[in-house]
Amino acid sequence: MSESWISIEPRPYNVGPKIVPADLRIHPCCGRAQGVAGCQHSESHVTDTIRESVLLEFQATPEPTGPGDPRSDAFYALDCEFVYTTVGKEAARITVVDSYGNEVMDCVFRPEHELVDPNTRYSGLTGEEIAHTDKKLGDIREMLFKMVNSETLLIGHALENDLKALRIVHDNVIDTSVLFS
Repeated sequence: MSESWISIEPRPYNVGPKIVPADLRIHPCCGRAQGVAGCQHSESHVTDTIRESVLLEFQATPEPTGPGDPRSDAFYALDCEFVYTTVGKEAARITVVDSYGNEVMDCVFRPEHELVDPNTRYSGLTGEEIAHTDKKLGDIREMLFKMVNSETLLIGHALENDLKALRIVHDNVIDTSVLFS
């Protein structure tokens, strides 16, 4: 797998994410099936690809410890806030609320790469807040896994972005961006 995000050779491509019905994968820009040449042409093309080295860092949510594991019956809404670093967007804050709307986790953490812009307008974060935390992504996952197992229901909007940023694999989700698209 290539580590490069940028291609400088002309090639056809499609715009937007793939739509994945149960038995057919199509591109939303043109309705063509996956594997058919793209409908757009350009001299260069930038993809939103995760590098192989990063893929190896993903962790699945833990399995239940047994039939009485309280995490299995829980459900939470999860959202991350993003900042810009030398490698692009990275999560720097996670907020989790329970089924009663109570905030059960709200943590600012350091992105892995050098901060370029805290994206304050959208993230609500400042460079100073980020500089004053000692928490890292691994700490956040460890805290989250104390509340969540593979059977916990996670709810969020565009949740795939948050889970990718947290480098977590979790199958039991409700993503409102899919529900309301």
